Amino acid sequence: MQEMELLTADTLLEKGVLLPIKAPLIFRLFGMKQLKFYRPSAGNQLRIDSLYLKMGISDDEIGEISLHQAKELELKHTYTHCRIIAIAMFKGILFPWLLNRIVAVWLKWNLNQKQIMYAAELLLAMGGTANFMNTTRLIREMKITTPGLGQKTPKKS
Repeated sequence: MQEMELLTADTLLEKGVLLPIKAPLIFRLFGMKQLKFYRPSAGNQLRIDSLYLKMGISDDEIGEISLHQAKELELKHTYTHCRIIAIAMFKGILFPWLLNRIVAVWLKWNLNQKQIMYAAELLLAMGGTANFMNTTRLIREMKITTPGLGQKTPKKS
């Protein structure tokens, strides 16, 4: 069942996930009526990963947490989660870099906490880290750079 959920989330990111709010006026002037976020490109995924790692939240911290500590984390990291969503809304190099802070502030004031966490969790969990790790393991097992048994090593003169 978990594989089906992963496949569903993967498909959602490929097609784009609609955010349940109207686009800001400036975007509507350029024809964007609703906001969508997509699977980020490799460069934007690195930006997202960098923001996530800068938050410094470990699984151990989340396990045993009081309400007060949860509110502190919410206060400290909601803007960062909004930036992660804003980066995934744009494709390419320039737009995510230029607009993520402005759009993150707008998202913070127009989405509720549940919507922000859903979108950020979807992006962080399905962002492509598993594919990267599988490819790295495959390359390590193949040992592409070392000669195989049937290959002759070139003679040095």
